[in-house]
Amino acid sequence: MDDNLSKRLNFIEEDTLKYLLSQVSNNKSVDLLLSSDHMMHLGRDIITDVYNYISKYSSKYILIREPYGERVTMTDGFLWASDRFENKFNGFDLIDYKISDSSTSHKEFRYMLFKKKK
Repeated sequence: MDDNLSKRLNFIEEDTLKYLLSQVSNNKSVDLLLSSDHMMHLGRDIITDVYNYISKYSSKYILIREPYGERVTMTDGFLWASDRFENKFNGFDLIDYKISDSSTSHKEFRYMLFKKKK
């Protein structure tokens, strides 16, 4: 990674739900939460909580890239917990999206930008 970029970004590798819960519990926030190809691997038992804590943790924007649809299927051992994301982040509006194809499958992916409601 470019040195200038690495000084500006904070990558975290930790249990998603535990991390978000700890940050929200400690009144921490970020301006932008970026998630790419991550939520599709989270189980249905925690995904609603993850959406809720993301909504509380991000103070301005959420940018995600995820498969788009309503199906949940097993592919290569991963749970594809795809959702229609328009109403998943409480207090945020979808303001832009771009459709892209996956390089490894025939699934549709979307880049989706959400902005906190005023």
